Amino acid sequence: MTNPHCPPSDLDYLSASDLALLVRRREVSPVELVEHTLGRIEAHNGQLNAYLTVCAEHARFAARFAEQEVMSGHTELGPLHGVPFSVKDLLETASVRTTYGSRLHETNVPYVDALAVTRLRLAGAILVGKTNTSEFGMLGETRNLLAPDCRNPWDLTRTTEGSSGGAAAAVAAGLGPFAVGTDGVGSIIAPSAVCGVVGFKPTTGRIPMWPTPPSSRLFVTVGPIARTVADAKLALEVMSGPDRRDPISLRDPMPWWREAADIPLPRVAWTPDLGQFAVDSEVVASCELALGALAELGWCVDLAHPAIPSPWETYGPLFRADAWLELGEAAQATPELFDPEALAELLPARHVATGEVITALNRLTQLRRTIDDFFLDYDVLAMPATATTAFPLGLPPTVIGGRRVEPGWTTYMPFTAAWNMGDNPAATIPCPPTAGGLPVGLLLVARVGREDLVLRTARALEQALPWAHRRPDLRPAPADRQPLDRLI
Repeated sequence: MTNPHCPPSDLDYLSASDLALLVRRREVSPVELVEHTLGRIEAHNGQLNAYLTVCAEHARFAARFAEQEVMSGHTELGPLHGVPFSVKDLLETASVRTTYGSRLHETNVPYVDALAVTRLRLAGAILVGKTNTSEFGMLGETRNLLAPDCRNPWDLTRTTEGSSGGAAAAVAAGLGPFAVGTDGVGSIIAPSAVCGVVGFKPTTGRIPMWPTPPSSRLFVTVGPIARTVADAKLALEVMSGPDRRDPISLRDPMPWWREAADIPLPRVAWTPDLGQFAVDSEVVASCELALGALAELGWCVDLAHPAIPSPWETYGPLFRADAWLELGEAAQATPELFDPEALAELLPARHVATGEVITALNRLTQLRRTIDDFFLDYDVLAMPATATTAFPLGLPPTVIGGRRVEPGWTTYMPFTAAWNMGDNPAATIPCPPTAGGLPVGLLLVARVGREDLVLRTARALEQALPWAHRRPDLRPAPADRQPLDRLI
């Protein structure tokens, strides 16, 4: 069933859309795709630590069944039939270990899938594994006590940031064409940006969350990570739609972008710093190259941003109170099972007062109103996705853009919190890399419910400055790499 014109090496970086087409044409089989992906994981995961669990036999069984459906010709194939994918280890997967990046759940095997996973399976996609995450998604880098730190495929000494770092690294390295991540304050956006892939955080409620993970639930959404805008759109379309088990899931259908000549081009605002954050000059320069390409296409690009105060004054008390509600009892009872960094995030939450939460909620209302008002004048807001490129593992920057900063995730990924709190759809897309070859991401945000505006802008930039041809230089993993199907 193999296509003689599609050598195995080409399968490493083909898009999910192209792979699904090859399966439908019987030019490549689901079994071949899954075996190829498992081979890539075995060859390279030892150096990247992108996967926490690889469900090889589970995937092989699903691939054999998918191939039978292709060959029978009696079943209408789903849009992702036979295409491998991975899921961040904060989302439940039936019969496949789900740890939430924590020793508390090291051997947990759920009985059900998260709804997003169910929908992808129904579309024909085949789960190959669970990707690395920080403990309960709480840290700015992808590290936990279960496995070594996740490493950036563009430079193995550098971070993937967090907390969907394993998902972003896997997609960037060709260890699967797309992945599912979660995002509460940039956890899809930041890793995708520093790994040079597309990350999409939809409007809150666009993809229902059920069951909800045992961690902070505030402002968290599910979203795709892919190498192309088309793949992100396809996965987003499959996972979206209301479900009564999630009370905030959106009932309205998602609008899709159209490119007819009579449809006005979106009005774009650009800000290099959102009026308040320190940003490295090479990051700003790369983003401005991308915006310049958009302007050359005739798009209106203005220098403007909403006048919002620091989002951390609002986000901090709400996140801490929510996280403590979910994890405080376990943190007090078994602190030795927690990553010290995650524990340091949790323990101060004991002292969050009711007045702080009420004040933060009032600020949240004003923040959302300010953002909504801004999008009366503009369709899309663009800015850097992160303040720096990927920094050395465990060494967050103390100087950004010539300004001394406190080392921590609120300074190197400062641009995302407002859009999680505002419920806005947002995506990061690759810009031209730095002189040293490190990826840079451009963050695109639109008004609530308008994923189509983000997708249309991202697609225009993808056509103007293509990125899917870029490949990290990977070496085979060491001979003592861990076997597949461990701890399932």
